[in-house]
Amino acid sequence: MKPFSSTISFTLLVALGALTGCASQTQPTTAADIMRGHASAAQEEADLRIELAEKWERGQELAESGKDKVDKGEERLSKAERDLRNAQELISEGRSEVAEGTALVQESERRFQERFPGLELAADE
Repeated sequence: MKPFSSTISFTLLVALGALTGCASQTQPTTAADIMRGHASAAQEEADLRIELAEKWERGQELAESGKDKVDKGEERLSKAERDLRNAQELISEGRSEVAEGTALVQESERRFQERFPGLELAADE
């Protein structure tokens, strides 16, 4: 049985050698090919480092720009809140004055009519 197993092993080796030989019809790999492979890998790594550096710089610019916008927005918001409070105070004061003025006008007209019943109050408006 040993000769049969040796024959099979030998046949497999020959077939494998034939397949490998057919598959690699190109020149054998040289030291220059290996160097070029290393250079290609190094170039890919360098390109990646450059890309990452550019993205980092862009990120820094965006972060600074964003911080400036947040600061300006917060300042505007504070001013707007102050302006809103001032406007609300003006409205409140104005309504109070309107109410007080209307009451004074009505009281004056009522008292005038009581004191001087025969006189008319015709105002040019």
